Amino acid sequence: MNESNLIRKIKKGDENAMDILIQSYYPFIYAYVSRKMLMDDCAKDITQEVFFTVFAISSYLSTRREAVALFISDSFQRL
Repeated sequence: MNESNLIRKIKKGDENAMDILIQSYYPFIYAYVSRKMLMDDCAKDITQEVFFTVFAISSYLSTRREAVALFISDSFQRL
């Protein structure tokens, strides 16, 4: 699925499209957070919260790049 279709579907609340985005970036975000955290459970919780935040404001996203930037900045702020 191309970027514009993915974001458009996420904006419409398509959970499958959000799952694609999560599956694409979960390993990266989790690896980043877990390097900073000493406890694995905390790293998983923070990673989940990051994706929840992105989903909650997904109607404002224009590109996949914006979503990735939000993943990273939200992860950083939570640490």
